[in-house]
Amino acid sequence: MPADTWRGPIYCVGCKTRHEAEGRVEVTANGRRMVKADCPACGRRTSRILGAA
Repeated sequence: MPADTWRGPIYCVGCKTRHEAEGRVEVTANGRRMVKADCPACGRRTSRILGAA
């Protein structure tokens, strides 16, 4: 079972840079794990696909 939270680098399209962020892991309809987090610099909602569950 995957962890509910994830911490690591995430790319923000608002800042156009990478930041360390912590977010929650969701499983999409096609079975991929995706992290949804807020950018610590600008506050924009960002996401990152981790891979199959």
